[in-house]
Amino acid sequence: MTHIIKTTIGSTTVIENTDGSRQTIYWRGYPATSEPDPQEILDGPTPEQGYADGQAMLAEIKSALSSALALEWNAEAEALETDVYFPGASNNHGGQSLLTTVNAPEHQSTSVPEAWAGKQKAMDVIGDISGEYGYQRPRLDTDSWSEADVVADRGSLDPAGWAMVGGMVQGPNGQWLSFAFADCSKDLTGKFAKEFSDDSGGGAQSALFLGYGAKGLLPAANRDLYKEALAPFIGLERPEPLER
Repeated sequence: MTHIIKTTIGSTTVIENTDGSRQTIYWRGYPATSEPDPQEILDGPTPEQGYADGQAMLAEIKSALSSALALEWNAEAEALETDVYFPGASNNHGGQSLLTTVNAPEHQSTSVPEAWAGKQKAMDVIGDISGEYGYQRPRLDTDSWSEADVVADRGSLDPAGWAMVGGMVQGPNGQWLSFAFADCSKDLTGKFAKEFSDDSGGGAQSALFLGYGAKGLLPAANRDLYKEALAPFIGLERPEPLER
C-alpha cells in the first residue's frame, strides 16, 4: 500500500510493506521532470542531438516558408551568441533533475504575411514539416484562454485582426517549437509596439519568430546516474507537481 504526502520538503510516497515496515520515498530526488515519461527521456536524444535536430527542422521550415510565402530571414539576429543549454532543470517536485533544459535562439523573418490566409498557410507549413519529426499540430496560445480574456488582450475573437498571433507545437521527449507572428499593420493602438521592437532598440518590426527548445533532455554523461536515481521511483504513482 502506498500513500502520497505533500510536505514543506516536497512530496513523499510512503510504502507500507507486508511485514508492517514503512519506506519513505522523497520525490525531491526524482531525476526526471513531471512530464514526459522517464523512459521516454531515456529513449530520447541528448541535449546536443536535440538541438541539432531542432535546428535542422527549423532550417527546413524556413526554406519552405521562403518558397511558399517569399519570407526572408534576419541572419544578423540569428548570429547573436547566447546560452543554449541549462543544466539542472527543476524536477517539479522540489528538487533538481539530472536533465538539461534547451532553449535555442529564435529565428526571425524580415516580414510577415499580413492576411490571415497567409498566416494560416505558414502554420500549415510549420505543422507539416514538424510532423515529419514527430511533432503534433500547431496550437495557438489563445486556444486555452476564455473568450473574455481573448477579447481583453487581443481586442476581438477574430485572429485576422490581431497584432500578435503565437503558439506552440509540442514534440517528442518534451521538445517544443514556438512560433509568433508580430504584425505591425494590426497594432492600431500601439499596445504591442514595444514587443515588436528589435534587440538593437530600433523601431517596431513585423516578423515571424520561430524557436526550438526542450523541457529537459538527458546528457550522455548523466545516463548511468539517471538510471540509478530513477530505480526507487519505478512503478510508483507520480504525485501532482509542486510547480510547472
